[in-house]
Amino acid sequence: MNEHDDPDPMPNFDSEFVEFDDDGSVKPIPHRSVEPAAADDSQQPWRDESPDGEQDDDDEEEQDDDEGDDEEEDEDDSVDADDELPAPASEIPVDSASQSDSANHDSPPLDTAAAYIEPVAPVPPPVRPAYTGDPEGLCRADSEGLLIIDAMAGRTSVFGFGFAPIATAMQLASSVYQGDVFAERYPSPGSVSAQRAGDPQRSDLADALSAIMTTGIQATSTWLLPSADHAIEQAIAIARFRTAGERYRTIAIVGSDHGRTGLCRTASGIPELHDQFGPMMAGFAHAPGGNLAAIESMIDEHTGSVLISPINFAAAASSYEPEFWQGLRKLCDDKDLLLIVDETALVFGAAGTPLTLSSIAEIEADVAVLAAGLFGGLPGGIVIANDRAHPVAVTDTDRYRMIGDVATQTLESIRQSGVIDRIADEARDFAVELAESVSQFEFLRDIHATGMTIGIETDLPSDELVPMGQRHGLRVEAAGDQAIRLQPPLVLADSDRQRLLQSIADMMLDLERSTVAMTS
Repeated sequence: MNEHDDPDPMPNFDSEFVEFDDDGSVKPIPHRSVEPAAADDSQQPWRDESPDGEQDDDDEEEQDDDEGDDEEEDEDDSVDADDELPAPASEIPVDSASQSDSANHDSPPLDTAAAYIEPVAPVPPPVRPAYTGDPEGLCRADSEGLLIIDAMAGRTSVFGFGFAPIATAMQLASSVYQGDVFAERYPSPGSVSAQRAGDPQRSDLADALSAIMTTGIQATSTWLLPSADHAIEQAIAIARFRTAGERYRTIAIVGSDHGRTGLCRTASGIPELHDQFGPMMAGFAHAPGGNLAAIESMIDEHTGSVLISPINFAAAASSYEPEFWQGLRKLCDDKDLLLIVDETALVFGAAGTPLTLSSIAEIEADVAVLAAGLFGGLPGGIVIANDRAHPVAVTDTDRYRMIGDVATQTLESIRQSGVIDRIADEARDFAVELAESVSQFEFLRDIHATGMTIGIETDLPSDELVPMGQRHGLRVEAAGDQAIRLQPPLVLADSDRQRLLQSIADMMLDLERSTVAMTS
């Protein structure tokens, strides 16, 4: 017996169940009780049936007896098996059960505990296959050897995992002299190492960049750094050196994330990156994203630059309006500030232009910082600047041989394949397919797509969304409190495209079922 069932059930019969008088008139069946089923028949408490679903022979004989004497009336009162029986209390919705109980007889009101609604069964975890091959496209193995569909694979490489030319570049670079990164710290008198380290005869990364960077910035200087964080620091240093330290302040954006070094944490607008880290470095202020008036109000005689990313990852990976960017460019020109654009977390070329900024607004940056998609998963960063930011042209790209060769090969492969020219249309088609695959879920708010940088905004917290993706072997990242982001490669095989769309749809369906189960 269900723990919510009444131990002495007393069902009521409505006017659909009738008897006929001798003259053929209809009279309602009087209120009566039905004996409860035996314990082993608790799943059907109102039926007395044989295992095959038919009534016992004794019951059939009683129903066939047409005699009208008082002794056999009780037998005639039994309910025929073909008649529709009232649902047991455990299957009656609370409201209708209560109304029926009070309307038809004077017995005590139905206890709400008896009106039990069976909750939705928990969704079993999906079966994830093992993955034993090399990483390829979106696919790789996790720490347990199970398949992961990595929706962030574009940050490793614009071509996804397993791109052969990049692997070859790494192999060749590992077999030659890598240079001495400490030579800059301890230069010998007259040594050229104070200007550049490594082999000056090798092909320059700057050549590959200049062949592609036709919009977004008129770069005259290029630096290669050992990580994205180092590149951000270099960009801020350019702004400070420009005025010999007099205009050292940088205005950044609330919610921004620029890295994990001390300077990068201070530049970031996320309080958690400041907590318990000790005193932050001087020279930073933070304004709300997209609020030009707030930025202008923070400018003083010591302000030298504005540091901003084209995509707001704290707000579901949405982009700022073109009018904001145009106003910001004019403000920087009027106040003689450098506009530093941080694209380290944005896959190079993912919006159909080398810089994502160029796909949003027709303006140019003074300094741009690049990283995602260029280094095959290795740490690295690139800073490019115009002559306004750095009047003396500098090319410093040979210090780190391995990452320099990987970035050079990536840029050359991008140029040869023409993928940036195609990606705008392909990204638009993918966003439409994605929207169609998840549009039925009521908790979905919006999809923000800037090329292949995609934010999915929901009514659910990110700390539920990301783990649910992991449950389905899907890697995504949070994009604010109630959103996730995808940054797939620019080159997607049809099989990877369908895997990704299906994994996202399965994840959303699991979220919907889990939410229903929790609220039942």
